[in-house]
Amino acid sequence: MSPKKPKTNVGIVRKPSRGKAKKRRVGKGPKYPRQPEPERPKRYASNRRPLSHIKGAERHDGDPRSAETLAKAFRVLPEDRDLPTEGIHAVHPYPARFHPAWAKALLNELSPDAVVLDPFCGSGTVLAEASLSGRQSYGADVNGVAVRIARMRTTRRDEEFLEDVARTALRVFEQAAQHRDSPFGALAVDNKAFAPHVMTQLINLRDAIAHVRDPDVREVLLLCLTPLLGKFGSKPNKTAPEVSRHAVRDHFLMRSEKVVLALADFANAVPEHLPDPEIKEMDARNLQWPRGIADAVITSPPYPGVYHYALEQRLAARWMAPAGLSRDVLKKAWTKEMGRRGARPGSWIGAMGPVLRGLSRIVRPGGRLFLVIGDGVETDEPVFIDDQLGALLAEQSMPLRFVAAVSQERPHFHEPTAWLFEGRPRREHLIELERTRDL
Repeated sequence: MSPKKPKTNVGIVRKPSRGKAKKRRVGKGPKYPRQPEPERPKRYASNRRPLSHIKGAERHDGDPRSAETLAKAFRVLPEDRDLPTEGIHAVHPYPARFHPAWAKALLNELSPDAVVLDPFCGSGTVLAEASLSGRQSYGADVNGVAVRIARMRTTRRDEEFLEDVARTALRVFEQAAQHRDSPFGALAVDNKAFAPHVMTQLINLRDAIAHVRDPDVREVLLLCLTPLLGKFGSKPNKTAPEVSRHAVRDHFLMRSEKVVLALADFANAVPEHLPDPEIKEMDARNLQWPRGIADAVITSPPYPGVYHYALEQRLAARWMAPAGLSRDVLKKAWTKEMGRRGARPGSWIGAMGPVLRGLSRIVRPGGRLFLVIGDGVETDEPVFIDDQLGALLAEQSMPLRFVAAVSQERPHFHEPTAWLFEGRPRREHLIELERTRDL
């Protein structure tokens, strides 16, 4: 049965860097009609480049051949530096994301049919790359905001759905131009982060999104709105930008177009037979998947004392809650988050024991575990991962064998505790373990 021709004249258009604009197709459906190119909102300049601090001094441990393989995966090539800001990796910001170039390189070390697990999936970078490589994957995170972003990024959408998102985004954009009373006005109470006209635009957009009937379309548009909270708001180390009265609406529409294109490209690139990743809001110390479900783990546990993810996502979680409800999207994260800044000494390694035991049950014998972890600080005490993880594997009876590791020196950006690394540099580690005997 041939697909229906879109009834709307809302097209999805990509602006190429050179030449004329090209019409974009989603899936195998009909071509979209050419639209007059609208005036685009101003793009604010940005000098951000992911992993600009790489190339630190490198150290290898364990099996030399395996260590060299890890080192190649860890060395991000110049052409890969901007990957986190392109395509499916650009649909929503998230702090300290796993670099997709690492995920690609590690996935290439696995068999084509390997099933991959990421128990600290964050916004879903490893899961997205697993799907793009044709591999089934499972993901978990204790952070409810992260889980919703990961599901949005890795769920394949058909042409009809993406057309609906594009149409609805334009309708939300238009509705938000009109000020009206909204239950989301409560979000303005005690507001110090946004200029009044910016807050008004944000509330109008949130209210219009709340009236979208399709819950899946509504979720995508909501996750097109939440990145604007960081873009237009002030932070302790950043003042809010001075913008026009329509800037927030313009950027919402521009981001929604970008997300639609990214989701279309992702859906076209993933093999048709592959199921979407199964993603659960779950504590990595208590994983509920069956024994032996995965062939490999590729993950990055929270670094000790570096981030407080629930605190970072608190504002987004507040805007994601339904109007009039105090539902906390981060309820589990506030109490269960590992390695958050200010944690007491020994808490990180105490949590990693149950994590590794759980992974030993879920990964099949002979499977491999790839962990990206950086040194950190717990209450003014440095945490050197190679020391602590090595002691953990030696002291506790686990069916895991250390294979190899590569470590690169990294700067420590938290100035009050930088002195703790004067005698021994802080490092980031890519560690390979092997699942050995049965429990």
